Amino acid sequence: MSDIPQVHCLAPNIFEFQIIHIDNFGNLITTIKEDFFQQALSQAPHKNFSLEIRTHRINCLYTYYGSLSEAGQAGVILGSTQNLEIFTNQDRADQLLHVKVGDKGKITFS
Repeated sequence: MSDIPQVHCLAPNIFEFQIIHIDNFGNLITTIKEDFFQQALSQAPHKNFSLEIRTHRINCLYTYYGSLSEAGQAGVILGSTQNLEIFTNQDRADQLLHVKVGDKGKITFS
């Protein structure tokens, strides 16, 4: 289990995550576990977050994949793997965001 990447604290309320899997739909599975995300968000002063990967910033948690109304838009969802997933509407997140397994991003709770 020690070879599974973890979320690393960069500064108070700022964490580095990694893309650990890309599913058949191009959704990006992160190292951010649901329980970690919920706890960090509940302890954040304003209950907000901002996830950054490459040049993209996402700050809204969606409850289902169809929540995004515009094609090419990216969002995050708590997926069936119990990890935070980055997804896009009517596109592959890996291709749209130019992200691959092993790429790192940052999530800030505020």
